[in-house]
Amino acid sequence: MKTFNLFILLLFLTACHSNKKVIQDNTLKRIAIENFGNNMEIIYNEARTHALVFSKNEPSARVPANALEFGIYDMDKKRLTYREQKYNATVAWFDDSHLIIR
Repeated sequence: MKTFNLFILLLFLTACHSNKKVIQDNTLKRIAIENFGNNMEIIYNEARTHALVFSKNEPSARVPANALEFGIYDMDKKRLTYREQKYNATVAWFDDSHLIIR
């Protein structure tokens, strides 16, 4: 009986934890699409405390360079904490709290 109760407790805790992650990911996706459009990409830092959200627009007659728009999403605050646009650039995580922008 103790084993069964332990199993039920673990199942309950696991279900609650994964539900929170799904809600956070849905909030992140919604905010990312609102700010960067449907062609955005999301890359989490190793600790999953922040997410790098970016979109790269192809050159056009109006803007003859690749336009990179990116932002940092704070998972705890549930909002974008930084946003910037660069031309002919790339962005990636260097470590948990720094980016490489080239």
